[in-house]
Amino acid sequence: MAETGAKDLFERIRHPAHEAGLDLSAAFPVDAYNRSVPDAYRLPTLGRGRPCGIVIGNSRTFWPKFLEALRRSPRLCESAHPVNTYVTEKLSDLLQDLPAAFEVRYAHTSKPSPVAMQRAAQISGLAHTSPSHLSIHPEHGPWIALRAVIVLDADGWWAGEPAPAPDPCTPCSSKPCLEALDRAVAASRDEPAGERVSRHWRLWLGVRDACPIGRTSRYSEEQCEYHYRPSRDFLPGVLRPGC
Repeated sequence: MAETGAKDLFERIRHPAHEAGLDLSAAFPVDAYNRSVPDAYRLPTLGRGRPCGIVIGNSRTFWPKFLEALRRSPRLCESAHPVNTYVTEKLSDLLQDLPAAFEVRYAHTSKPSPVAMQRAAQISGLAHTSPSHLSIHPEHGPWIALRAVIVLDADGWWAGEPAPAPDPCTPCSSKPCLEALDRAVAASRDEPAGERVSRHWRLWLGVRDACPIGRTSRYSEEQCEYHYRPSRDFLPGVLRPGC
């Protein structure tokens, strides 16, 4: 049986991922990523010289898909981290019949090894890393989330290095995100490590709001609050009765 090429595999993943609300995806050469990160963050190569990696993320499109899944699934309602569970289950479902070997690394866990999601996004052309440490998509600005990287047992199709994500930050003379970041850091520095963001989440949200790129792609207020204060307490209107 002929080997399925990386481009075909990418399309098999991209379309169902988009339907699940994981609407952002881009391919990249794993070897280029591995050369740019510390050893602990290197991705597996599956015996290939230049395997294809795929970074998966989402825009605001994710939220209604996720909420609908919450309404339908008691198991998802019971999860301590329903967004992470949803992402893991959706990617597992769409990859189970993929006609090639693969490995997945998720942004929400460091096991079996961590992945430098922003570096993968930048190399793939999906998003530029800003001075305020946000990933900036050319259309959606900072209103995206990076969820996973998939390494395929298939060589990529690049003749050279792919073009990195466009940089909208260097030409931005005022850099309002840095002022907003300074305010958030100053307010949070004396808080317990695990609560620095959640206790001052409006200030941290302000770092995203300061970016002039992608303002029409801003998350809803509900989505913003959940992502900065991840708690089931913020989903009472969408959880199934008894969840």
